Amino acid sequence: MEAFVDCLADCGMTDIHATGAYFTWTNKQDPEHRKYSRLDRFLINHDWLDEFPDMNAHFHPGGLMDHTPCIVRNIKLDGRRNASFKYFNMWGSAPEFHEIVQHTWSQQIVGSKMFGVVKKLKALKGELRKLNSSCFSDVELRANQAIINLEKIQLQIEEDYDRTDLIAVELQALEEVKYWSKARDSFLQQKAKTQWISEGDSNTAYFHSAIKSRCLRNKIVQIEDREASLLAPVTKEEIKGVVFAIPIDKAPGPDGYTSGFFRDSWDIVGDDICSAIMEFFTSGSMLNQINATNITLIPKCDRPTTCVRSTTFTLSLNGSNFGYFKGQRGLRQGDPISPLLFTICMEYLSRLIKFATDRWPFQYHPLCKNLKLTHLMFADDLLLFCKGKPQSIWLLMRAFSSFSKASGLAMNNAKSEIFFNGVAEDIKEGIKMVTGFKEGTMPFRYLGVPIKAGRLTKSECSALTEKMVARIRGLGAKKLSYAGRVTLINAVLNTLQNYWAQMFIIPKSIINNIMAICRNYLWDGSSEYHRVPLVAWDKVTLPKKEDRLWIKWVSDVYIKDHDWHCYTPPTDATWVWKNICKVKDKLKTGYANGSWTVSPKGYSIRSGYDCLSSDHIHLDWPAIMEHMFTSCVYAVKVQSCLAKWYGGGFPTVTDLIATQKDSIQWKVRVAVFNAVTYSIWYQRNNARVNDVLMRPEFVAARIEEDVKRRVKVKCGNVADQPGCGWLQIMGVN
Repeated sequence: MEAFVDCLADCGMTDIHATGAYFTWTNKQDPEHRKYSRLDRFLINHDWLDEFPDMNAHFHPGGLMDHTPCIVRNIKLDGRRNASFKYFNMWGSAPEFHEIVQHTWSQQIVGSKMFGVVKKLKALKGELRKLNSSCFSDVELRANQAIINLEKIQLQIEEDYDRTDLIAVELQALEEVKYWSKARDSFLQQKAKTQWISEGDSNTAYFHSAIKSRCLRNKIVQIEDREASLLAPVTKEEIKGVVFAIPIDKAPGPDGYTSGFFRDSWDIVGDDICSAIMEFFTSGSMLNQINATNITLIPKCDRPTTCVRSTTFTLSLNGSNFGYFKGQRGLRQGDPISPLLFTICMEYLSRLIKFATDRWPFQYHPLCKNLKLTHLMFADDLLLFCKGKPQSIWLLMRAFSSFSKASGLAMNNAKSEIFFNGVAEDIKEGIKMVTGFKEGTMPFRYLGVPIKAGRLTKSECSALTEKMVARIRGLGAKKLSYAGRVTLINAVLNTLQNYWAQMFIIPKSIINNIMAICRNYLWDGSSEYHRVPLVAWDKVTLPKKEDRLWIKWVSDVYIKDHDWHCYTPPTDATWVWKNICKVKDKLKTGYANGSWTVSPKGYSIRSGYDCLSSDHIHLDWPAIMEHMFTSCVYAVKVQSCLAKWYGGGFPTVTDLIATQKDSIQWKVRVAVFNAVTYSIWYQRNNARVNDVLMRPEFVAARIEEDVKRRVKVKCGNVADQPGCGWLQIMGVN
């Protein structure tokens, strides 16, 4: 089966979603020899899925055949509702975004502050939909087209470098590529919600920073009497801090607005939002439109069935919201009070069980008698223990019945099982009749692991290795570097093994299999690897305090049995390794002649640095600047080309000091000075390294466009300000 799944992945095929019969084949034999299997599948590729996104396969009963017939339909959801509104963060980059929000938000709404916010948000949805249609429709196509346009312009420049008019067109096309690429990436990331995957190997920092931040938030270092601050009025700064702390890619509520919208338009909507929240803290009442939650139907197994006082809910199905209905009991999941309430309820159940088991004729399970252990619970998973006597079981069932009447929580007999050992058959039948439970067999699964009296066998631990292999296939393994794979091995695969190892003695063959899975994943990105690994696994898994993987790699590949003090790198060694060895030789020489022992302590980091940098050329920057702007023929030509546009001599450092800082003239001079310095120095390096030198007029044209763009960004529309008419002459509008 594993090979079949790998084959599908390599071919880009996937199994279409199917309903109806799960097993598609049976041998039609008597119950003792009856066998079932899922042999028939309907496979498609991505092109098929793009063409028919609403395909569905349904397996009907087999009738007289041993295989079940399959009918594939293209279910067109023409009658479904329009997709629910959802704010996309790319909209905030549109030039007209703030104008649209300002126009809608300026409406006068009669009613409470909270009602006004709800009505304005609702009215704004239509305007933002129009903005999306006019400015961001087919954002992926626009991003691709912008790249094509840029490449066409660059090809024209390569054909004729004298056409300086194309430089401005190229720069404008480059800005369009950046704009549409950013919008496309924001759109796709918000839809996919795969931050660490989209960021590639930067997920290592993402994992660790998230863990460290969580540990820091959960750490309690001091307890204070903060009653006065808890009762203090809520401030606008606190409300803004909470809103801006919500990640912009978090899923929105039923109204479709993410925190990104409020960030983008806070200058416009911030006061009304703060007033509405302050009104809630004053009145204690909240509109139903705000106190609502989405319930998104997500299949959690291969064959999902159905899902369904203080809060209201709406169902999110296929991208559309359906209805609002009242919650009938308890607190909703995610409420910070919910775990505390659950703990109180379970404590009541524990006391009822203790009260029942302290009475005669209850008898403990023989292995639990000394501990007086009657039950274990984790969340809604409950294990009850007693001797296999009807009286003891009746007392436990009566205690749970009392709990059900008080709390409204009832047992699910379809998911409940009872396990016997050394109990007569007639007593078993009587107990099953009283409880309504079916008899289970060992091992059974509890908290994701198999539970049995004896030691786990190899076949019973196969679920662990299968789960690890499934995680590898679902992690985009081959797209990660070695560092990314090491992080996932430590954060995901080893965590699964450690969870099992805390409770069981895992067979040695399973441990070896786990090691093979991790080793293969590290070197090849899959669960199978048929070549010799680059580094032995026992050296890869050394503790960090003992040694590093890179150091062991160097030791095995390069140094081997040589003396590091006298080591010389081979001719086929990498450039990095050869330079490291050169540094080693310098340090050895410096230590031998006493360069490192000039301090009283016998060692000086500064002297070691001076020893390593002694051969470096120290540049005389004042002389270089003097040569660059007065003696260098190329630099003088660039300045001459700029003089036609700049209208004067090139600004020197003295000019910058003499000009009033932060004035518009000073900002322009700084922009010109920086652009010219960078461009000439870049051309100097390019000529020395690549033997390529751009024509001076070409460089001057690029400097001109760069300065204009920077002035617009830093100073805004300054050409209309008093005393700034000279900027119009430079072409800065």
